[in-house]
Amino acid sequence: SRTGVFYCPDDNRNFVGAALMAHQFTQDPGSDTWALKGLAGVHFSKLRPTAQAAIRAKGGNFYSRLGGLNLTQGKNGGGITASGEYFDVMRYVDWQNSDIGVRVLQVFASNPKVPYTDPGIDLLRGALNGSLQQGARQGGILAESIVIKAGKANAQSLVDKGQRMYRDLKWEAVLQGAIHFAKIQGTLTL
Repeated sequence: SRTGVFYCPDDNRNFVGAALMAHQFTQDPGSDTWALKGLAGVHFSKLRPTAQAAIRAKGGNFYSRLGGLNLTQGKNGGGITASGEYFDVMRYVDWQNSDIGVRVLQVFASNPKVPYTDPGIDLLRGALNGSLQQGARQGGILAESIVIKAGKANAQSLVDKGQRMYRDLKWEAVLQGAIHFAKIQGTLTL
């Protein structure tokens, strides 16, 4: 899910992976797509339509000309990992999980104690919400789709309380996604 294939007929002059990461890692996770990107210092591959179709069919990516531009391309526009997921989605998911972890850790580290009470749970919920709202601002998820559920302290098991483990904080949201194609219809009349 975190690896993809780029067809490059001449590996000595094509550093597609490094150029693509250099281009995309300047963007916040969730704010970008890795399809249809021009890359500095990379020569495009002169691929026939049949070769492009074969690469797309196998879930690969390539760097070739389209509409007079040198662009990353592939299945569903390109930017696809070996598992079929988009690079930008995997990068966003990894960022979101890491950011949630860091924010929750900051709650534990910056408080003398996070009590096993509803107000203590609200501290964790606030950290989670802050991370998800940041993800929405970056373009990873739809802000209006964020749902956070936190069970009450008195509803938790005695075993979890004894182990100081809170397991009942859950969230869901909808990815914003990206558009790689547009079908436009029009009519001309005299």
